[in-house]
Amino acid sequence: MDTIFIPVISGTVRQGRMNEPIAKFIFEQVQQQLAFISELLWLAQTLKYSREKQQSC
Repeated sequence: MDTIFIPVISGTVRQGRMNEPIAKFIFEQVQQQLAFISELLWLAQTLKYSREKQQSC
C-alpha cells in the first residue's frame, strides 16, 4: 500500500495565535499512522521569511 502525504498547516498569522498545541497534536496523531507521512508547516514563519527576503532586495 502507498503512503499518503498529509501536510498539517498552521494557517493563522495573527498576533497571539493559540493554535500551536493543536497543530502539534494533529501532526503527532498523523505520524502515528503507518499509512501516512506528514509535515508540519507554519504559515506565519513562511510569511515572515518572505517579507524579510523582500526587504533585503
